[in-house]
Amino acid sequence: MHLWYGIDPQTGECRGGLGSSHWDETVLVEPEQGFYCSLDQAVIERQIQQMRSVGINWILLSWWGEGSGQPIFRANHEATLKVLQHLQLLNELGSTMKATILVEPWLAPGSNFTPLVEIPGNEQEAIWTLINDQLYRPHRDIWFEWEGKPLVVAYMPMDIGQDERFTYRRMSVAQLPAPSEYPMDWNVLDTQDPEVFANLISPDGFKKVSPRFNTEKLVPEERDQVIQMDPDLTEGWYDEQWRWMMENQGSVTLPFIWTWNEYHEQNFIEPTITEPPVGSGALLVDKSRHYWRLLRDGMPYRRYGE
Repeated sequence: MHLWYGIDPQTGECRGGLGSSHWDETVLVEPEQGFYCSLDQAVIERQIQQMRSVGINWILLSWWGEGSGQPIFRANHEATLKVLQHLQLLNELGSTMKATILVEPWLAPGSNFTPLVEIPGNEQEAIWTLINDQLYRPHRDIWFEWEGKPLVVAYMPMDIGQDERFTYRRMSVAQLPAPSEYPMDWNVLDTQDPEVFANLISPDGFKKVSPRFNTEKLVPEERDQVIQMDPDLTEGWYDEQWRWMMENQGSVTLPFIWTWNEYHEQNFIEPTITEPPVGSGALLVDKSRHYWRLLRDGMPYRRYGE
């Protein structure tokens, strides 16, 4: 869940609309909620309700630190706290939905394929203290646990080091075989190659599915660098990923839908006003709900709509 939309880049205030943060010329569709602001409480509540209706029971929140002097990062931190607080309220009403954070590389910007950037030990310790004191401890009841401890994930090359209080996983993308100098734990490579996809399962059973991916609007002058995965939702690749998941249920212990609202790479699931093939309408929500229930109940694959 990406909490960086609709922020005034100068003030960090909730603004929304085209021209606010991340609602730019790379966005080809309009969400059902309009060009929203991630700080809007009503938006947060509606998005979480949509996820719950699908059957999603834990969320990975894209988190950019406490602020680092940038208004959008400060707003992201505030939105993260709002999501955790809302889940806490739902927990008191009987919800079992959990959350954790994906620590984004604000101290280590750069390509996914650069070597790890060394973060001094004192900065690593400060990050873990911030996570523990501001994010985890006030919301421990709704924090997602993995292998017996609260989970924290970092997106490479931001490696914040291990803290014995938490289960720690490093996530990124890399062509297989992954480079040895890039020691990630979870690979979320976007691929439409069935053989590569089959090998993208982590030793602990983490496995992601994703509806599509298209960077055409991000690198329009460099066609050889464009990455596409079923860009028009016409090739049935999302269905085929779920087919693999159900045929290999014994090895998948942590299924993950990547992502909910990542518009500039067209890697979104939440409902849009724009219909397929450019948008998705409610198609991806409906498909996700259908396949998630089959997987949860240990049922064999049955293609959506059949």
